[in-house]
Amino acid sequence: MGGYTGYKSLGHSAFYGLGAYLVAVTAANLGWNPLISAPILAIIVFIVAMLLGWVMVRTSGAAFVIATIAMLLIFRILALNLRNITNGAPGLSQPLPPLVARILTNALLLLHVGLDDHCYRGISLHTPIPIWFGSIGHT
Repeated sequence: MGGYTGYKSLGHSAFYGLGAYLVAVTAANLGWNPLISAPILAIIVFIVAMLLGWVMVRTSGAAFVIATIAMLLIFRILALNLRNITNGAPGLSQPLPPLVARILTNALLLLHVGLDDHCYRGISLHTPIPIWFGSIGHT
């Protein structure tokens, strides 16, 4: 993940993990529906990312890469050592969702990957209103 600055962030997966653990913990301990709680819990991950990002962007070059790796390792150590919350190395188990939910999730994933591929290549999608996706964010 380089973004517009060209910095290489190696710690962004920590935020994916934080979001996944928040959804899994609230589903297992509080009985929250993951589909409903994920957007709400994403706000918490966003706040944590903004606070840590504010600190990270104050570094430059190799220090930025080292700081993001350190953040990732800190998140990993916390996930492994907070056994009463995260269940340590085995992680948390969740029940398998219904077949309809799995099919819908896979269909949305394939749609996302297909759209992302088209957008990255700069190919116009056939829509009622023609849109040239190649001009959005990709050079």
